[in-house]
Amino acid sequence: MFSFLAFITGAVVSIQSRVAGELTKVVENGITAVAFSNYVGWVLLTILVFGIKRERAGFHAVIHALRTKSLRPWEVLGGWGGAIFIATQSTQVPILGVALFTITYIAGQTIFALIVDELGLTTNGKKKINALRVITSLITLIGVMVAVYPDLTSAQFAAFPIILVIVVGAATSLQQALNSRVNQVAQR
Repeated sequence: MFSFLAFITGAVVSIQSRVAGELTKVVENGITAVAFSNYVGWVLLTILVFGIKRERAGFHAVIHALRTKSLRPWEVLGGWGGAIFIATQSTQVPILGVALFTITYIAGQTIFALIVDELGLTTNGKKKINALRVITSLITLIGVMVAVYPDLTSAQFAAFPIILVIVVGAATSLQQALNSRVNQVAQR
């Protein structure tokens, strides 16, 4: 089940990358594209949170946890990772293309996820880096490389955008760890 969800998530990220890149071309400004994308997401999220009783209860649980200091303020900053991801996606997909963006993003996310787990930043505690986890990470990277290889032949290789996307992939791993803490409080 989780493998299927991971597959779907990967597909959605690729589609989102394409849409963000196209929106950037249409408005001729990556930051404007990001602002629009985040605004639409924020409006939809607000409707969901305040329109569904369970989501509203989770929101109030997070506010209570912040007031009682059982959740620290820095732990709710995971959303910034999403905003940074979308900003990078909107500005770098037109430069790198979806294929190169995807593989560099997943590389940063996969490698740093091992470190996040080793440090125990999620609610599941520490998970040691071992041979099996390294091998499965490498298989993931190889799988993504094989999937996007046909598109890589037309990709433009530029050092700064590639490094930036790898760093954003790493930041996304941290975002997911922080979000797991908030989700635990919100009972999601």
